[in-house]
Amino acid sequence: MPAPALPMTSIESLVVPFIVPALALLLDANPGLDVEILFSTATINMHRHDADLALRMVRPERGHLRMRQLATMGFGLYGPPDGTRPGRVVAWPEAASLGTLLKWTQAFAEAKAPRLTVNTLPGQVEAVRHGIGVSVLPHFVARDARLRLLADRLPGGEMMQRPILLVTHADLAASRRVGSVAEAVSEEIIRQRRALAEP
Repeated sequence: MPAPALPMTSIESLVVPFIVPALALLLDANPGLDVEILFSTATINMHRHDADLALRMVRPERGHLRMRQLATMGFGLYGPPDGTRPGRVVAWPEAASLGTLLKWTQAFAEAKAPRLTVNTLPGQVEAVRHGIGVSVLPHFVARDARLRLLADRLPGGEMMQRPILLVTHADLAASRRVGSVAEAVSEEIIRQRRALAEP
């Protein structure tokens, strides 16, 4: 009976440019290794073993977990490529796990600014690209979409940064399956630390 797929949860923006390429060689060399990549804006419960590995920006508050910071993700306020600055704000829906991003967005919004709420990152990028509004986005995502950087700091001068954390169960530390996937993903993210952090 084959081993069950190794469940891994990730920040949406990291799946296509980082995780999938990082796993390509590993999976090619290990045809019996199944990996399941899951994305959710909600924080996955590691204690229930909803995932064996997690890439997240929020530090776990409790549990027998191992955590390693791989990089820092930088954010900025971005507008359409043509240089205009629409009055509308493109934002995430209200959710506890998105509190920091919502706070940053609010810092740039006029008191009664209209909003477009989108619960996917590609949807937000397209909304900005089409001139619907402005949005707080990861630098590397906005750069690839050729969006225009309007501000790389909050109005008070603070930088907009979040840690990229690799979280695993301490009791899986000896697992070769978990270790090999964690190593492949970690190496790719660490290799691209600068691209993740800078505008």
